[in-house]
Order: sequence, then structure tokens, then C-alpha cells
Amino acid sequence: MNEFHKYNDEKLLEHLKDGTPSRDLAFDVLFCRYSARLNAYCIFKSDNPLDAEEIFEDTWLKFLDRVQNGKIVTNILPYLYTIARTLIIDKYRKEKSGKTIGIDYKDFNELDALVNPFDFNLKSDNEELLTLVKFAVNNLDDIYRETFVLQWFGGLSQKEIAIITDTSIASVKMRSHRAMNEIIKILRPHLAETTK
Repeated sequence: MNEFHKYNDEKLLEHLKDGTPSRDLAFDVLFCRYSARLNAYCIFKSDNPLDAEEIFEDTWLKFLDRVQNGKIVTNILPYLYTIARTLIIDKYRKEKSGKTIGIDYKDFNELDALVNPFDFNLKSDNEELLTLVKFAVNNLDDIYRETFVLQWFGGLSQKEIAIITDTSIASVKMRSHRAMNEIIKILRPHLAETTK
């Protein structure tokens, strides 16, 4: 890997703005840092994998274009989520006239490679528990699902989520709390069985 992987985001963003070959190297490092989380978010918010892939790619293109045109970005991951969220809303508003955005169960397979927020051992004893978590998340209302995904899989703070979703921190806290309560309701019987 090139020396750019040692640079912080601010330094990499500086290189994205110039027209030299270092721009491509800087972009490659940023892509490696943030693509897994952005891809997971796109999958969660899209109806199918092809839409998710298109939104994922369009998000990176818009990000690159905006940075090269002078946009000041202080926190890359929340900014990528904001772009993706806007693209998703626009796409589904046109195509479905406000229909609820769901996710196919099979799309959760993409998330298995990510860090699990519950510290489960994904590959052995807890596959059933992970399946239940995925089922629970899939059945949350859109606003609760989005908050949960951004916080637990996206690694964002509640303040960052409030900015992305254009809502108050209090609303984000409430949504996060309700999402967790719903997930716990589904998990509680399973957890009771495993502790016997």
C-alpha cells in the first residue's frame, strides 16, 4: 500500500483537491477506509442490491466532485451518509411516491463482515442470535431503522446522526432508545433460553 494510508483524513482531502496523481492515491485510501460502512448503509436503505450499488457509486462520485470543487468537509463518513441518504430519498421519491423503503433479508449477508456492535462471535454459537437481530432491525419503522444502522453499524454519534437526518439530538436519542427496545423484545425470549 502507498504511504498515503498513514495520512489523516484532512491531509487526504487536501490531496483530493489537486490535479496530480496523488489525488488518485488519496482517494484510494479514503475509499478503503469508508467503503464498507457506506456500502452497508446503502444496502440497508435500498430495495435491492443493484440500487444499493448504484447509490454507493454515485455517492463516491458526488463526494469527489464536491471536494474537488471546494466543498469543505470536516468529517468524511457523516458527509458520505448525507449524500447517500439524499440520493436514496430522491430515487425512491421518484420511483415509489413515498412507499416505505424496505430491505431484502438476503442483503444482510453484506453486514456480517462488519464489526458487530453487540460483540457476538458471528461464526459459531451466535448465528441464530445474529439472525434474530437482523430480523428485528428489518422490522423496525424506517426512522428507527435508519437511526439504529447509523449508530451501531455506521459508528456515528447521536449528534452526527441528528445532522444527517436533519432532526434534533433529542429525537435521535428517542429513536435510538425505541429501536433498541424493539430489538430487545424480539431477543428477550432467545436470551432467556440461552441463560438457562
